Amino acid sequence: MLKKLLIFFNIEILIFIFIGTSSFASEIDNMSISEKKVLELVQENQLKQVDFNYVKKVIKQGSRTTVDAILIDVRPEIKYQKGTIPTSINIPDTKFEEYFPLLKNIPLDKELIVYCASSTCTKNIVIAEKLKGKGFTNINVYLGGESEWKDLSYLEIDTSVIKIFQEKNSALIVDVRLYSKFLQETILGAISIPDNNFNKLIGRFPINKNEKIVLFCEGHSCEKSHNIANKLVSLDYKEVMVYSAGFETWKNESLPTTRLSIETKK
Repeated sequence: MLKKLLIFFNIEILIFIFIGTSSFASEIDNMSISEKKVLELVQENQLKQVDFNYVKKVIKQGSRTTVDAILIDVRPEIKYQKGTIPTSINIPDTKFEEYFPLLKNIPLDKELIVYCASSTCTKNIVIAEKLKGKGFTNINVYLGGESEWKDLSYLEIDTSVIKIFQEKNSALIVDVRLYSKFLQETILGAISIPDNNFNKLIGRFPINKNEKIVLFCEGHSCEKSHNIANKLVSLDYKEVMVYSAGFETWKNESLPTTRLSIETKK
């Protein structure tokens, strides 16, 4: 009886291995030549890959003060400003030495996750190797990059981008802070949907799920806008963005606010 069980168990293992190997082989076959090249470079440089779910888990609620790893976007600065994975810092591949000081106080064993535009991009591998050369020992690459992340979640945008949206009235700008904060002063043109009243006020969001929506709260340490962004993504909104620098940065840069507008009219 025991012998039969062992034979059955071994057959099950072989079937599992065969199916797993076949599935992996199928995935490789479906890759483009560029994607295969990237995968070969990852293996040659002995880099570890991480996927969307891993990165999302690391980011937690989107606050830079609680994230488990440092995400590094190696695309050009202008692309980083237009939309990046939440909590990311920018170290463009063409300006590595100039931007590297952003990591000067980071422990060499801290987890770094490097990414660029998509699974056909090799810039992340180049930067990963340069970081190794600087002594960092825990470097992973997210091959899906910004394009996969945008398809599955929301992006973080720079002040320059929300400024254009505000000037052209081309996005719904939402203040998710407490209503009392909104009444005191907010970004000119923003509406109030406090995070603690999301379910009650959900009707204020556009019916069209492709409308651009920009959420903001106080700043990089505030999780409210990220919480609402995740809820909107779960409701199938496609163009959700977070202005993570928040109202304080907007105000400090003397950009239009409701208070400034009232004072100007006086």
